[in-house]
Amino acid sequence: MNTAVLVILVSAAAPLCQASEKPISPALQVPVIDTLGPSLVAVEYTLRYDKGNEPIFGRVERCPKCGRTHILNQGGILVMEERPLEVAGFLVSARRVITTDLAIETRFIGKIDVGLHNRSVGAKIIGYYSGQNALLLEIDEPISGSIPLTFDAAAAAPYFIVDHAKTDGSWKTTMKSLPMTVSLTDRGRRFVAVSETGVIVDEKGTPAALSMKNELPVDDSWKRSPLDWPMISVEEMADLLVELKKWGERGVLRISLEFRSPREDDTSGSSWGYGYDDDAALRNVLGVLVDSDRILVISNLKPNVTARLEKIVVHRADGEPVSASFAGTLRDFGCFLATLETPLQQSPNISRADIRETRNRLLLSAEIALQGEGRVTYLGHRRVAAYAARWQGRIYPQIPGKSENVFLFDPNGDLLAAPVAIREKVTFERRRRDQETTVVTPLPYILSGLERDGRGLDPGNAPRSSERENRVAWLGVVLQGLDRELARANGVSDLTNDGRMGALVSYVYPGSPAEAAGIGQGSILLRLHAEGLPKPIDVSNDQWEPYYDNDWPPVLNEFSRILTDLGFGKQIRIEMFRDDKRAYIDHVITESPPHFESAPRYKSEALGLTVRDLTYEVRRHFQAGPDDPGVIVSKIEPGSKAAVASIEEQEIISHVNNVPIGNVGEFEKLIDQVGDLKLMIRQMTQRRLVRIKHTDRIVDPVETGAAED
Repeated sequence: MNTAVLVILVSAAAPLCQASEKPISPALQVPVIDTLGPSLVAVEYTLRYDKGNEPIFGRVERCPKCGRTHILNQGGILVMEERPLEVAGFLVSARRVITTDLAIETRFIGKIDVGLHNRSVGAKIIGYYSGQNALLLEIDEPISGSIPLTFDAAAAAPYFIVDHAKTDGSWKTTMKSLPMTVSLTDRGRRFVAVSETGVIVDEKGTPAALSMKNELPVDDSWKRSPLDWPMISVEEMADLLVELKKWGERGVLRISLEFRSPREDDTSGSSWGYGYDDDAALRNVLGVLVDSDRILVISNLKPNVTARLEKIVVHRADGEPVSASFAGTLRDFGCFLATLETPLQQSPNISRADIRETRNRLLLSAEIALQGEGRVTYLGHRRVAAYAARWQGRIYPQIPGKSENVFLFDPNGDLLAAPVAIREKVTFERRRRDQETTVVTPLPYILSGLERDGRGLDPGNAPRSSERENRVAWLGVVLQGLDRELARANGVSDLTNDGRMGALVSYVYPGSPAEAAGIGQGSILLRLHAEGLPKPIDVSNDQWEPYYDNDWPPVLNEFSRILTDLGFGKQIRIEMFRDDKRAYIDHVITESPPHFESAPRYKSEALGLTVRDLTYEVRRHFQAGPDDPGVIVSKIEPGSKAAVASIEEQEIISHVNNVPIGNVGEFEKLIDQVGDLKLMIRQMTQRRLVRIKHTDRIVDPVETGAAED
């Protein structure tokens, strides 16, 4: 049945195609172009900066290399070179001109001029067409020698389009055949595709219509004067923007996020490769009310940052702040959901319309930015110039101009799209974590991830207690990156791109998952395979820096970060090379035992030192057995009693007053005893005794000396 429908459509369209492709000789084109010439004008925008911001506008061009559309902006260059932005205009009455709508904010426009044959007059915007990518200008006075276009709906095929554009420093008018080929989309929409902007004429040059977007209806309804197109006047637009400000204040709110500070005595160097450099205690971000009791917080937090989240406060434009509780991080988008403790009697109408229906339509835009607790809003309009397929084939709008901080509304006040980052999978995010891109994201995509059953949420990206803040997955191995020589010596050049990826297992912790899986010393890890990832994750050869703050390799490295981000409990397959052949083992990602960065700790204010429990990687470094006593010094306060006693960081205190120490809890109890403190200090194989008088907290340097082994 579908085939029959297509045959009928093609059959109906065929005569139109044949007729409209009738060639016309150059001799006949010349008089047509000459006749239309006095109606084709140049529109010049003199652009300017506003409050230090570069003028933004957009032109959509299709790249000949990749075939995709790109939005180009040259506003700053035009201002610097002191030349105007020039676009074609079409004179439709003595003082009215239609031109392409580039969605330039009025704050960036110094003046507008319309010119013809080196004569120009001032102009102003008087209207915005709602269904065409066009503006209506009014010029100060008629231009001498100009002739307005007159349109005749009786003009018949074959049709041609007359294009007017500036290229190579000159304005050029071109006449082309206009094939009336019908296109049918999978959503049942029929239209005639038009690639150029210009005047549609018959073979005699009689104007039938103006083409200001890339498609025409399949019937003859397009043949009419553009002055009959639906339009919103400047005054009506001003009223809409007043309403838009109210819509934005009602539905897009400032949210303050308070975070627990990272551990001040953290000497792990964990900022390398794991994003722990983001230690802000307070963030002000934007959020969108989903309904009266839920708000979408637009902040692309990494799991280690979300772990420190302690407080969420929603600030209304008018009214007292409202506290909210964390509800879940979206798995696919850079935002999370929070539940309001007190429901609000305000929320925007969120559109669930297909974003593809907005092409070239007039949309309202609110560019909202936060500067501390202050809110800066610029109101205007945008048009969807093109669409691009992105993650999982979802269709995203491409809008001229800057998209950062831009919220799109339809003229009825329904919120269409918000600036949200796509949360990339571990496969790609680890390579591009400094290149986060925020895109105008249709709200239906995000709403689909807010289902109450939690399918769109990521349980691994959530607030955690201080003790669980630095939890990490582990395999239980110490890895060494490959190079060309190691790869060739181990016979894995072909599997590791000649040593450019892959890692050699240099040590396996007893009782670890690696030992249980049979991963032995000398094995070479190649890739991680996980369900839901578009490609395997290469075990990189540059993940292990030779320099770190401690004397032992940090547990928080790139490899453990990948496992952690994949999620505890997730089953993966590890591709490796062992026993002279490639092998695969199944592994369920598990949380590691306490490690140095997450170990229990105790700070003695009197002594001025902080100690932590001995963890598995620290014991290995100091060649200590699992039952050997001691706690490790992780921080010494300058000028403290411990500093005066020459106690140093990364030394082990094994005994207090000859009593062995099992953990920081026992250390705390022992140093609270009245009397002298005798601390047995171990640094690798060297031991020494430090005596501190407990009553007045004065260190007796005479009593400090080497201890017998």
